Amino acid sequence: MDGYLLILLGGGDVIVSCVDKETWDWIHSDPCRPSDNPVIWEDPNVPDTLQTRILKEQNEGLPESSHESGISISSGSWQNDRAIMAPPIVLNGETLQFGSVSEAFLKVKKLKINLLNSYEGYIY
Repeated sequence: MDGYLLILLGGGDVIVSCVDKETWDWIHSDPCRPSDNPVIWEDPNVPDTLQTRILKEQNEGLPESSHESGISISSGSWQNDRAIMAPPIVLNGETLQFGSVSEAFLKVKKLKINLLNSYEGYIY
């Protein structure tokens, strides 16, 4: 199995996730910024499978009147926005999200996941 590592840092926290190719490709896809140049807009490129997972997590515990119906990204950090929201691989019921790079490397080695690339971003 192939995977991609997302390494996000900020405020003393580290989040490391292993994601699949569909998620990786979405993070790096065109942001499709509308012609009126808004600062924030709804991302039209989110694959349906990811949108369902992301919105479920974002809306969890919120009253229905507060539920988000789409996924927004911003002009200065659309790639990082996507990386923050990216759902990690779930393999045999285990979510591949870690608190350190070394922990991630040990786990993906044990699971025989071939890491193809990595992205470094920020938590904000």
